[in-house]
Amino acid sequence: MYVDILILASLWSGPRHGYEIRHSAGEMLGGSCLLNNNQLYPLLRRFAAEGMVTSTTLSQVGRPERHVYALTGPGKKRLKLRIAEFPETLARDDREFLVRVHHFHLIEARARCRILEARLSALHERLDRAAARLEAPETKKRPYVQRASEFVTAKTRLEMDWIAGLLGDGGRKVTSKPLGAGK
Repeated sequence: MYVDILILASLWSGPRHGYEIRHSAGEMLGGSCLLNNNQLYPLLRRFAAEGMVTSTTLSQVGRPERHVYALTGPGKKRLKLRIAEFPETLARDDREFLVRVHHFHLIEARARCRILEARLSALHERLDRAAARLEAPETKKRPYVQRASEFVTAKTRLEMDWIAGLLGDGGRKVTSKPLGAGK
């Protein structure tokens, strides 16, 4: 689901061709491009069929035609809905969460708070599992498993603190007006 968000969000600021979409999506995930053409173009065709994007073909001298994609009004609405959609199963997935946080400026404050609260709940579960793993007798016999569990615990607590800060900062960090609000 986050791949749909990455593709559609890369078109938010204006039309792009496939390579630019792949590059933009990769930058949103920290510079690693996880999309390949076999993923990207079928999704773009589906989005075009659903009316979320338009496709324009540009002729180039001495080169193959270039397809340029643009986000439509209905595509913008669907993108915002997809960002705000965050069921419990997705709340456990780091990429699903971070892609949404990256696009918080596009959605309403209540939706941002729901996402953060769902993630906190998933992190509490992760912390409980890590604590149980640390207490397990087999973990005490295997130092690398113990160290990995300690790392997961520390990383989870750090993220929980960060989210609590976003939620508790007088609402400023998660309740600022989303981009395009009031239009």
